Order: sequence, then structure tokens, then C-alpha cells
Amino acid sequence: MGKMDFSVDEGRTPVSEKEKKLVNSWKKKITSAEKRHEDFWKLAKAATEIYEAEKKTQHAFNVLYANTETISPYLYSASPTIFCRPRNTESGNPLALAASTVIQKALTFLIDPNTPAIPSFDDAILYDVLSALVPGRGVSWVRYDAVVSGGEGAEPEVTEGQEVEESEGSPEAEEVSYETTYLESVPFDRFLCGYAESWNKVPWIGRIYFMNRAELEEHFGDAAKEIPLDYTEGAGGNTIEGKAAAPKDSEGETFAKVYQIWDKTTRKVYMLTLSADRMLKTVDDPLELEGFFPIAEPLCFMRKLTTIVPTPLYEQYRAQAEELNRISVRINKLVGALKVRGFYDDQMQGIDHVLTADDNTFIPAANIAALQTGGIDRALWLVPIERIIPVLQQLYIQREQTKQIIYEIMGISDVLRGAVRASESATATNTKAESGSRRLQKMQGYTAQYVCRLLRIMSEIVASRFSIETLQQMTELQFPRAAQKQQAVAAIQQAQQQAQLAQALGQQPPAPLPPELMQMAQMPSWEEITQFMQQDPARNFTIDLETDSTIATDKQAEQEQVTETLNSLAQFGNAVTPLLQTGLLQPESAKAIMLSLSKKLRLGREVDEALQAQPAPQPEQAKEDPAVAAKAAAAQQKAESDKQIADIKMQTEVMKAEALQQTLALKQQVEEMKARHEIESQQRDAEKQQWQQKMEQISQMLAQQHTQAMNESQLEQQALGGSDAAV
Repeated sequence: MGKMDFSVDEGRTPVSEKEKKLVNSWKKKITSAEKRHEDFWKLAKAATEIYEAEKKTQHAFNVLYANTETISPYLYSASPTIFCRPRNTESGNPLALAASTVIQKALTFLIDPNTPAIPSFDDAILYDVLSALVPGRGVSWVRYDAVVSGGEGAEPEVTEGQEVEESEGSPEAEEVSYETTYLESVPFDRFLCGYAESWNKVPWIGRIYFMNRAELEEHFGDAAKEIPLDYTEGAGGNTIEGKAAAPKDSEGETFAKVYQIWDKTTRKVYMLTLSADRMLKTVDDPLELEGFFPIAEPLCFMRKLTTIVPTPLYEQYRAQAEELNRISVRINKLVGALKVRGFYDDQMQGIDHVLTADDNTFIPAANIAALQTGGIDRALWLVPIERIIPVLQQLYIQREQTKQIIYEIMGISDVLRGAVRASESATATNTKAESGSRRLQKMQGYTAQYVCRLLRIMSEIVASRFSIETLQQMTELQFPRAAQKQQAVAAIQQAQQQAQLAQALGQQPPAPLPPELMQMAQMPSWEEITQFMQQDPARNFTIDLETDSTIATDKQAEQEQVTETLNSLAQFGNAVTPLLQTGLLQPESAKAIMLSLSKKLRLGREVDEALQAQPAPQPEQAKEDPAVAAKAAAAQQKAESDKQIADIKMQTEVMKAEALQQTLALKQQVEEMKARHEIESQQRDAEKQQWQQKMEQISQMLAQQHTQAMNESQLEQQALGGSDAAV
């Protein structure tokens, strides 16, 4: 049997030289990137094994697990509170405000869709935080999935994180019945990127997949036959240390290693393997994102100056952790050596039973003479343990010192670990808390920025790809459709025309339109909103999170903060009211101070926006004199009485005018009837004259015809008379 040629496969077109050159170029780039990531993957794998307690005997004190579980709840422990607003808030564009509201509500729905089939947003962020704390880098892939009516495809759909599936038929003829966007976490050894000095200069990113034969055929069809399954778990396959490992707990399965490359330069997505010369699939810019990459900058808590390839945080205190393990192992061994052991005189009968008897047990003595002579002390020789105890005490001291060094490296204060002494003063406790929070605030800032960037990518997908029906279901906002708005505008215009005509004729105006119709005409339509959203969402909108909304707060601290906030607001109100009354403080200045106070107290974005929309408080007017107030009331009553009299007179004049107008109208109608009667009479006379003239003409014609007939008769008689004479 000859060697199989994979270049042509059952009717498949041969691989062109251009495609081979492209594939070879990417193979070199991928190999170079894996070489750059090799050391990181080794260290990350070792740190992960320590955290997951896969080598318990080598790590008697798992300080990595302790530190990670202490820090992680302070970085992300609750779903974020999202705020989306137009970048140009001063313009007051209602279309921009409506579009930002749609995006905000859609993102709020997407982070908690309550759908078991979709990965949770919180689970993805927690996984990324854990990956950043242990291996050193957290990455989540933003996915967009859509189901076309009939369930036969997606437009577009990133299936298994690989490529955008091409849907059959034209997009215009298809109807998307369901669509969503969500996060998919990527393991630390399944991600790589091209060389760059900073993240914004990264030319390409890659994601590694391990697929079995069925998955290959599902995604690549006939091209799957060219791909060998050469990766297995363990030493039997190609998963060596420092390389991306095959799926864990997949013993007995074989896989192919497939690379998905997102190239920012060409804005294309490539699918290839190192064992084939053909590009498995190429897709042009599937999501059309401004930054092209479907990921945010990876979450890393240890920023580096020389490279973007991360290093696990564990490497910062690996030496101290290994020392801590050695001390703990020695302590365990010495504790095991602290046992009561020794020899006894076998001539003293029953002493072995005494040594093994339970508490409060008495055994009869068999050799009283021996006991009276030397006693039981001289019959026992114990192994000395007095020298072990000082060593053990010193090891405990050394272990605490080593732990303290690790905590100083990581910035974990005693307060965060819950190790505060009762004898410490409140000042010392607060100092420790502030010292630890400063280090944590930096990591909290990295986490918040990471979440914001992911939400911005999701917002781009929502703005550019989600249909109106999907947005209506997610947001439940009552904006009209374009046809409904046009109907409302047409109804309002017709009502206005009818009102103008009624006013010109002096008739009663039509009934007023319902306020819902007026409101619908003033609101932007869904078509206008989606068109505005698709223009440039990255520049038109800004997405932010409420301060500390992703961090679980202490109940007692939260109650204290609420109490302090209420006290501060009360003090502000008591202080500013007299100043407003006396005019020493203008209302606009009071509003500005209140806004500044709201930001200092971190009352939230909603409170700030409500204060900005609220009109400035008006200064309280001074109390009036009762006599002046009585005169003013009397004058007001007289003015109201005069107004009523004037209204009655006006109504009388209006009635007179209407009666006069009706009389004139009747007169005009009578005159018009007379004129029509005269015209009709004249028309009848004219018709009578015309009839008489016609009768006269007919009589004249008959007379002429009679005369002519008589003349012709006479001529005939004369002619006959002449002929007779001749005969």
C-alpha cells in the first residue's frame, strides 16, 4: 500500500502555493508564540497543581490556596451594576439617551439571563479572577450565538469558539428567533498571542482546541480526514511539559490540536493545524468589532515592564513558600516523635499492664518487695523528649515569621485574614486595614477595568447585531415602531387641521387626542434607535460600573456607612437652609455642593443623575405681615370677582355676536334664494322666447312650402292647357 497523499482528497481542490505559503507562515508564528509561552505554561501548571492539592506530600502548608481564597472574595463577589450613558451628555439628545438606556438594560439582562444553557457571566469572571491569581492570566471569549427560525443555522454563530458558521440563504430571507452574547472562559494553556511590547499592539491572538474525530468532521467536513489525532493525556501522547495539555481526565481519548487565529492586520479568522498544509477555514471579520479581538486585555495582577507574557503571582514568594513547607514537614515529623517510649524492668511483674491500662485503672501488685525497694521510677527508662520541644517551639516561631514575610509580599494584612489581637488599639487595626486595602484597591481596579472592557465588547455586539424583536424582549421598553410613530404623527396632524378648520368656521373644536398618542409621536422609534446604535457605539456611548458594586460589603460596615450618609445629608440641609433664606448662597451653588457631596459619599450614579435633573432649590421667602396678607387676599378676591364679571360680559358679547352672525347668515341665505329664483325665472323666459321663435320659424317654413306647392300646381295646369290646345 502506497503512501497516502493528503494534498487532494476525493475531489477537493489541490492546495495552492499561496495557501501553503500562508499556512507555513502561521505555523512559524504559532511555534514562536508557543516557545515564548513555554516557561509561563510550566510555572502556571506547577502553581495550579499546588492550588488544587495534587501534590499534598510536597506541600504540607498550602499557602497559595490560603492566599487565593483570602484575596479572591475582595476582587469579585457580586454582579456589577452597569451604567451606560451618551458620551456627550450636555447635548440632551433624546435619541442618544434612549439608545444608551436600551444598551444598559440589555447588558443587565445578559449578565443574568437565567438560562442554564448559557454560561453565567459571574462564573466566567470568577474563573478569570482565579486564573489571574493562580496561573497568572485570566481570559474570557465573548461569544455571539443566534438561532435562525427553523433551527438550521446561525448568522453569525461562533460554535465551540472556533469560527462563524455560514448560514444558508440570504440574511434578508431569514428570521433570527433567538440571539445572545455571553462569556466563555479560556484555560491558561489554551491561549497565545503574537509578539508585542504592549497589549494594544498585539497583531494576533490564538485559541487552542482539542477535537476528536466527530468534532473535526462536524466543523471541517472532508478536510478533517487530513488531520491526525496525535494528542492524548499523559506521557503516551504529545502533551509534554511546557506545552498546551490535552483535556484533563480524558485518558483513552485521542485529539487533534486545532488553532483558531484572529489576525488584526487582515481582520480575518484562520483555522489550521500544524500537521496539515491546508487552511481548514477562513472567515472575514465575523463580529465586526472596533478592536477586532473578541476578548479584552487579559486579566493579570502582576504587570511586567519587559513582556506581556505573564508570570504567576506564586513566583514572587515561591522561595518562602518552599521554606514554609520544609518547616511544616519538620514540625510534623517532630510532633510525630513526641511519644512516651522507653524500657521497663521485666522482673517487676504487671508493669506492662500499668503502662497500657486506661484512665483510673488499678492493677494488683505482684512483687511488693521490689516496689518498696526501688519504686516504679527506677523500673522505667523513658526516651528523652525535652530536647525536641525547644526545637519544635523554634520551628513554630520560624513558620510564623515566614508566613509574615509572604503576607508582606502579597500585601495581605492581618485584618483581611481575620487575625486581629484583642489587645491592639483601634488605630493599629485601622492602619492594618488601610495598608491591606491599598494593595487590594489596585487589584480591584484591574478587575473592574477588565469587566468594563468585556461589557463594552458585548455592547458593540448588542448595538450592531441584535434585532429589534430581541431588544424588545430583553429590555421591555415601550418605544414605538416606525409605522406606529408615523400613524401617531399623521393622526396629530389631522387633528390639528380639523381644529384650525373648526376655529375658522366658528365651530366647536374636536375632542383632544389621548396623551399616549402625543407621547408616542415625541418618542424615538425602535428603527431610529437601532440605526443610531449601529453608527459608532464605541464613540457614542460610555459604559461604567458603579463603584464597589462587584465587591461584597460587610453588613456592619454598610450600616455604618448608611448612618454616616444620613447624618451628613442632615447636617448639609441644616447648614444650607439659612444660607438660602438669607441669600448668601445661590440655589445653583447649593445644587453643585450637593452633587459633590453625593460623589464623595458614593451614593451611586442614579442619585447623581437624579440630582442633575432636579431643578435647583428655590430660596424660602420671608413671612408676610398679616395685615398685608389680608389686603392682598381682599385684592385677590376683588380681582377674581372682576374677572368673573368680565367673563360674563365677554360671554354675553360672544352670544350677541353669534346671534348677529346667525341673522346675517339667514339674510344671506334669503338673498341667495331670491337671486336663484330670479335667475331661474329669467332662464324660463328665455327658453319660452326661444320656443316661440322656433314655432314662428316652423310656421313660416310651412307657409313657404304651401305657396311653393301652389305655384308648382298652377304651372302644371298651364302646361296641360297648352298641350290640349295644340291637339
